[in-house]
Amino acid sequence: MSREPYFLSAAQRDRAIGALLGTAAGDALGADRTLYPPGVWTDNTAVAIATATGTAGAPRRPCAPPAPGAPRGTC
Repeated sequence: MSREPYFLSAAQRDRAIGALLGTAAGDALGADRTLYPPGVWTDNTAVAIATATGTAGAPRRPCAPPAPGAPRGTC
């Protein structure tokens, strides 16, 4: 298994940042519908940020060959 880090292109990085910002903004706008005060991001955003941070530091893994009869592109 390769231990090289996985690098995103500038466009992929911009999309990932936009997705996290959109998640935080939507979470803050809808916080008053839950048990949180309006305008704050909740634990949902915290989990998304933690997941993205952990994924960003994970080593890149090569895909295993597909099993016979398995659909392609499921890696």
